Amino acid sequence: MLSHKLKGLLMICMLSSIGINVQIIQPSISSLNDLEGNIGGYPSVSPDLVKSCTHGALQFINCDDLIASNPQLTHDFTIAVLDDGLTPLQWHYLETNPYARVDIVKYVFYDENTGQIIETGQEGVDPYDQIPDYYDTKIPNNDTHEVYPIYPITHGVGVLTALGTIYRNARIIFIDIDSKNDGSNSFYGKDLGFLFFPNIYDSSKDPFNWIIQNRDTYNIKIISLSASYSNGFPMTTTGYFTQLYNMGVTMVVSAGNNPYPYNLRLEDGKLYFYPQIYPEWYTIASVNHNTSQRSWFSAWGDTYEDMPGSVDFAMPGEYVPIVRPTIVDTKGTHKLSWIKNRGTSYSAPYFAGAVAMVLEGRLAAKKACGYPLSYPSVPTIISILKANTGMEWSYYLGWGWVNVYKAYHDSYNEHYGCATYNFYYW
Repeated sequence: MLSHKLKGLLMICMLSSIGINVQIIQPSISSLNDLEGNIGGYPSVSPDLVKSCTHGALQFINCDDLIASNPQLTHDFTIAVLDDGLTPLQWHYLETNPYARVDIVKYVFYDENTGQIIETGQEGVDPYDQIPDYYDTKIPNNDTHEVYPIYPITHGVGVLTALGTIYRNARIIFIDIDSKNDGSNSFYGKDLGFLFFPNIYDSSKDPFNWIIQNRDTYNIKIISLSASYSNGFPMTTTGYFTQLYNMGVTMVVSAGNNPYPYNLRLEDGKLYFYPQIYPEWYTIASVNHNTSQRSWFSAWGDTYEDMPGSVDFAMPGEYVPIVRPTIVDTKGTHKLSWIKNRGTSYSAPYFAGAVAMVLEGRLAAKKACGYPLSYPSVPTIISILKANTGMEWSYYLGWGWVNVYKAYHDSYNEHYGCATYNFYYW
């Protein structure tokens, strides 16, 4: 795929931005505890449907069959997720909830005030009272609610619960990206997180350089980013993309929430999407799990398959179950709730989870056979995923949505007769 994309890249140069949307939730406290109604203005959902993967969006990609088959997981590698920050309540919930748990083994951000890269977190559950409160949230004694100083910090926790739904107990390197990437001012009044586009570029403060330097330490095999930007990344950064691809790191990015081709922003005619344009990144659209069609808000790209500007795959992203802070009162108090939300931001981590299951299938088979653990190349991973969509390529949905159950077991059984896993397709 990379070679095809590189050829197409010579003919395409693109600009503009989607960015991570941070919304102010208007006070709405009716039906806060009604699992059949709404929570803070969002449709509610029972988390038990997440635990069993029996929500319609999850059954659509056969997550229910995957969970029921009790897949063997090694958790030998980590996934780097780049997003807009976590609060202590969110961090603690992600590591302790019984529905879609992840383990944040390291939280990394750049502090512009000190000029230092800060690394916190540990393997296993981080003690609640030791999780840093970088965004100055105020937490009551019952540890179930928190008050945000200006804007609710909502995006990262939703992305991670989507990922943890498919790949349970995933080991996560969370890399905090400053909201200044989305505009001229920080939403949170603090200069925290890495900047993709600083006024003066310094490779030592590039998050992708940090990933390369720490890839072996944490065995980082997947990168997931749910955002896109109006600027092309610095040339040094694009060089890091190539290095990571060649190192066997699969890089996943959301297509963006714009109901038109993401290589053209209609309001001003500018070309539109980074890092989606880069050949090393796999771009994921949203599919409506009820109609099997592109979600109305999901962007699409090049009309030729496997090009730099084309959508590569699609995963559910329309009214999918994720965790989001929802408002409790007019003072800015929020609690974490399972709600249905939409966005390609969730399609991307679902796909990252599918990539993880391909890796886990291969590792589990090698372990069962007594072979040394090794990882397939990125093209091999993508080939396995393509073989488990059952679709021809289309410019709206790429190669389509992945059957995560079949992808895991096909990866497990491939070439390892001594470790054939008995399962059934249904």
